[in-house]
Amino acid sequence: DNDRVRADAAHFLGQTRSERAKPLLQTLADDPDPVVREVAREALESLPT
Repeated sequence: DNDRVRADAAHFLGQTRSERAKPLLQTLADDPDPVVREVAREALESLPT
């Protein structure tokens, strides 16, 4: 289902640890699905600062 795909995408974007993933992860952090939001926020936290 689409929510799962978005959550998986957020997870794998976080695994890249690339700053280029940040804009998409920020968008996913506002997703209607709470699981997607949580995974995206965790991925954002894992990015280098």
